[in-house]
Amino acid sequence: MNLLAWLVALLLFAMGLVYGVFLHRNHIFPYNHMHRLLKRWCGLKGRAWAIGLYSGPSPLKLRAMSGSRQPVVNAEHVTDVRAEFVADPFLHVSSKGYFLFFEVWNVDSGKGEIAVSRSVDLRDWVYQSVVLSEDFHLSYPYVFEHQGEIYMVPESQADFSVRLYRARSFPQQWELVSRLLVGHKYSDASLIQRDGIWWMFVHI
Repeated sequence: MNLLAWLVALLLFAMGLVYGVFLHRNHIFPYNHMHRLLKRWCGLKGRAWAIGLYSGPSPLKLRAMSGSRQPVVNAEHVTDVRAEFVADPFLHVSSKGYFLFFEVWNVDSGKGEIAVSRSVDLRDWVYQSVVLSEDFHLSYPYVFEHQGEIYMVPESQADFSVRLYRARSFPQQWELVSRLLVGHKYSDASLIQRDGIWWMFVHI
């Protein structure tokens, strides 16, 4: 290979490296778009995750709730975006009923968003809408109540942070309160309070 060919190869390598760093730093993940193209061209089937609801006398003895359809929520129930699947359910109980928060994979945006369904009896669920969406992927909507306020900590590893939201108008409107941790790709943060101290369990 002559010198010119080596220079061209080196230039292409450098351009690819710079492009890769740009995608990573700006949280752009071309895999999602490549996956959709492969599905279209090769007939690949999408992921069919859904949400079921089981009950029983203990976590080791569970069965599908009688009188309920299974799954209680799937992608076909989502009406406001084109959903490929639903996942990561979190149940919140209030005087207004049962609220099931979960990730919706938005086919058009190529990222996860947080949605909610509502039930009055745990058997029949009505999809409401997407309630939280950012410029980056969200999932695992950990919802909890503290001192009369309802909070959510969704996974936001694409933002290299753990973000805390508060319900401004439950369950539809949420506002960012703080970024509790920054600097790493944190996954699936879960918070508990014990003896007046808050503890966070999170994958790094």
